[in-house]
Amino acid sequence: MAVKGSYPIYCKTPIGWMRDEIKLFWPLLFEELSLKAQFPLLLRPETEQFLATELWRHHRSDRGNSPENQFLANLTGNSEFRFVRQTLDLLQLAGASGLMVEHIPYILEHGLEGGEYFLEQLNNSEMTGNSLAQLRGDLILEWQEWCLNRGLLSYGLIYTLYWRYLLPNSQYQHHLTTRYQGIFADDVDDYPAIAVDLFKFFLDHHAFGVFTYNPDGQVRLGLNADPQFSCELSSHCQVKILANYPRIQSNYGELITQLATNPLSVETLPDCFTSIQASSRAELLRKTADFIVATIKSKQINPEDVAIIAPGLDEIARYTMLEILSAANIPIKPLNEQRSLISFPLVKALLTLLGMVYPGLARLFNGDDIAQMLTVLTYSYQEK
Repeated sequence: MAVKGSYPIYCKTPIGWMRDEIKLFWPLLFEELSLKAQFPLLLRPETEQFLATELWRHHRSDRGNSPENQFLANLTGNSEFRFVRQTLDLLQLAGASGLMVEHIPYILEHGLEGGEYFLEQLNNSEMTGNSLAQLRGDLILEWQEWCLNRGLLSYGLIYTLYWRYLLPNSQYQHHLTTRYQGIFADDVDDYPAIAVDLFKFFLDHHAFGVFTYNPDGQVRLGLNADPQFSCELSSHCQVKILANYPRIQSNYGELITQLATNPLSVETLPDCFTSIQASSRAELLRKTADFIVATIKSKQINPEDVAIIAPGLDEIARYTMLEILSAANIPIKPLNEQRSLISFPLVKALLTLLGMVYPGLARLFNGDDIAQMLTVLTYSYQEK
């Protein structure tokens, strides 16, 4: 994308930006870390979980009868899954916050304390002892080394490699300043701490920057975001506070929370809220759709100003809402639909076909699945 044909614009999420930069400048990391793999390969969380589980199971025999080995041996089923997932998440949290992986055991043991005293103790500690925190730290280091030797990149490793090795690299910094002259970041309260280091680098090298910060946002707090650290970016910027328009949270937040948490509350909703009650789910869907239709027909609101927020909306409910609103000639467009892959006809047809190819799987499908497969695949063939 370009503006007036002169200035290219790249739109990325923080993790997407760091991933692409690591791939592009992999030779710098290859040389600095003496890596063996010449090309990196991204690991999805599911694959990361599987490989880490197998790796730690395989190397369990190398630890003998130590307490750590006994602890790992007692993990089964869901407990093993949670332990592996939580351990891998620690790597991602540490990388996003700019903490060294080697410091994870100490932080787990002593917590995050404030001030220079914590940093001094952190750098001087030997972090010994047979503890669960030390076990997690050892496993993370083992996993990190195993992945780097094979060129495998998880999200946690992307964060770590970027802030610890790539961003401080002088050659990379030179390329950054020559490639980009400006940066725009929206809702930096949802950005990881290491992204703020990148922003400060751009500003220190006289790049143009525009940042937005929502003090009432912070929806990713605890999910790699560091709103408090991101707020420090204001000291490098000219701050402009936008008008504080009336919001539901500021005007009715406490009332809504009270009604939601205390069903016996005698408080009533303000006049700007409308409560729709029904004895069945189907009736509730129809009443909601009819209310929207009536409100639009009476010109109380425009169709483009209506947003239907329905987490976990299933196929029947989605179809009901679309049909009722479409029948009333009200245009509607689903956004960010979250549907399982098997709900798409082509995907289901291909899965059915695979069941016919591999032995022992055909019994999992019925006649309707076969008919749908033939219809979908035949239609696709004719279209081509």
